[in-house]
Amino acid sequence: MHAWGADTLAPFVLRSDKAYFFSEDEAAFLAYRVIGGVAIVSGDPIGPPDHADALVGRFVAHARERDWRIAILG
Repeated sequence: MHAWGADTLAPFVLRSDKAYFFSEDEAAFLAYRVIGGVAIVSGDPIGPPDHADALVGRFVAHARERDWRIAILG
């Protein structure tokens, strides 16, 4: 994934306190942590740029199913 981790928050994606949400084909993912009912997404999605919109859309649906609010840092 070194090819895709170019934003300044990319090093924080691999912290041990993160959970990961993958695209359907597992070619892309985003890192997040839930604190107080808020899913905090760290940085940009990792993977091919053309996967980002669908990945974030699926994550928003995933969060809504759990009644989480969403904050995205990036």
